[in-house]
Amino acid sequence: AARPCGCEMGVVDGILTGELLRVCLPADKAAFAADRCRLAGHPSSRLVALGDSSGDLPLFAAAGFSVAVNGSQPAVAAARASIVTRDLRDIVPIVLSHFSSLG
Repeated sequence: AARPCGCEMGVVDGILTGELLRVCLPADKAAFAADRCRLAGHPSSRLVALGDSSGDLPLFAAAGFSVAVNGSQPAVAAARASIVTRDLRDIVPIVLSHFSSLG
């Protein structure tokens, strides 16, 4: 079974212990996304990455298109597009425009 990418917290009897078992490092995000693309049979050039911080820069580099959402300065500088919004639906036209331009 595929594992999610993210931090993993300790749980005993259904209760969080506060122990951090696994940390998702920035490079882990890129590797996770590349693996998901490979498993789905899609090239990473078709991957859209959304992020907000310098921790997302490896993911942005691995993706065909990246969008900084309410991003820090490093994220905005590294992303192909950026947006400041409270509504994630505002990202849809940006992504659609990118894929429309590919032909």
